[in-house]
Amino acid sequence: MNALSRYLTEQRISRRERALQAALDSPQAWSKLYAASTEYQQRDRFVRFCQEVLKGQPANQHAWAFLSLASDPAQELPALIAFGEEVIRLHPDNDRAWTQLDQMYAKRGDAAGLTAFCREILGAHPGNRAALARLVPAAKQEGRYKEIISMCLQSLKTNPDDAQTWCNLADAYVAQNKFAEAIPAYQQAIQLQPNFVVAWNNLGNVYHTQGRYAEAVAIYEKSIKLNPGDASPWVWLSLAYIELGQHEKAQEAAKKAKARLPMVAEMLRDKLAAKV
Repeated sequence: MNALSRYLTEQRISRRERALQAALDSPQAWSKLYAASTEYQQRDRFVRFCQEVLKGQPANQHAWAFLSLASDPAQELPALIAFGEEVIRLHPDNDRAWTQLDQMYAKRGDAAGLTAFCREILGAHPGNRAALARLVPAAKQEGRYKEIISMCLQSLKTNPDDAQTWCNLADAYVAQNKFAEAIPAYQQAIQLQPNFVVAWNNLGNVYHTQGRYAEAVAIYEKSIKLNPGDASPWVWLSLAYIELGQHEKAQEAAKKAKARLPMVAEMLRDKLAAKV
């Protein structure tokens, strides 16, 4: 490319870049810059442009999409992941950046790498919800409940009004049979988010496990009002009524469960028959 060609290319690309900088939410402007960059073999420059935009505006979906389009994932995935991590270090609470990083780590098949990065972010930003949301399921799968409790307690110092963290904490206590600690944690989750069906169900299960069947019934009934299509509380409600000796109510609950989980309903029928 001679000097004149380089000059003209620079002018064309710069013009497109300025137009895009004035309209970063315009897919048409992104498409025009991408087309020009491809035509004039300026892919690396386009990639750098995308990256600069994302460092300042990590939620820009067009920048992420065109960055992926302009990159060769087979060859550049490690570099893309490193850039995604860089963006999150700058914007640790940005959901779009986390979603993009999830996808890139999934393509790489590197769950351990994502876990390690989440630990880094949680260490730098105690209570970071995005990192915690990814670490807790991984720790649950591996049975690391003490670690979950530690992470949740640390997070709650920063985000005491996060219902999901309270529920995660309670679940970890239950896994260790620490029901006295789990109950107030579930109750706190429910207080913060009254329609938190999972917390209602799990609290009912704790009461059930403790033999507090009347209290469990009240919880299951509340859960059913919140989400009547869910079969699980109907099953547990039937089991609780069986333990309370209220067979007619147990049968009614079993009928509701049967419409949703026929095979489980058979188990309930056998249990009812055994109690008669």
